[in-house]
Formats: sequence, C-alpha cells, structure tokens
Amino acid sequence: MIEVEDRRAAELLGALARGSKYRIEHGKEFWAGFFRHRVERFRRLPLAQMVSRLLDELQITASSEGSEAAVSMLKAWNPDEQEAVRLAILNRPSLVVALSYDLRKLKANKSIDMTLFEGVKT
Repeated sequence: MIEVEDRRAAELLGALARGSKYRIEHGKEFWAGFFRHRVERFRRLPLAQMVSRLLDELQITASSEGSEAAVSMLKAWNPDEQEAVRLAILNRPSLVVALSYDLRKLKANKSIDMTLFEGVKT
C-alpha cells in the first residue's frame, strides 16, 4: 500500500519534473538518473529549500505549470504534512521518484497500473 505522504511526495516531484526544461531537452537522461540524483542531493534540506534548489537545478521557470503546481502544493499542506512529505523524500527517494514517473504516465493518459494507488488515503 502506498502511504499518503509517498503519494504527495511523488505528486510534488512529478510537478517539478513536468516543468523541467532539462527533462524536455534530455528526457531519457533525466529519467535514467539525473532527476533521482538531484533529488538525493537536496533531500536533507527543509522542503521549501529542497523545492527551490530543484527548481534551479532542473531548469524550471517560475511561471511554468510545474512550478506553480509545486508552490500550490506547499501552500496547501500544513506544516505536519510538509514534514511527512520531506521525510518520505529523505527516507525513500528512489521509491518516490519511481512513483513520480508512474504519475507522469497517468497525467499523459497512458496506461498505468492503478493497483499501485489502491488503498491510498487522501
């Protein structure tokens, strides 16, 4: 069962990935390790600082859909929810990045194994 904080972390990282100019220009490299390595590099930072650093590293403009979605998520979560998301990224970065990749396919209306998200509490 996917925990709610893992799903939220995947949604946050997925929004950042969607807004990434680097992903658009280097898609295969991005998903083959570039993204995960950047997440792991900044995972020990407070969540807002982590997002800020990822915005820079992933070449995401402030006006992009991904940037706006990420900021909206941060605003919507209370401090406890933000901390739970930060801990999910800190403790399970590979899982969260993999889930964000699956969410990317869902957003593109491609086939996805929805059993991954059964039992997710929202």
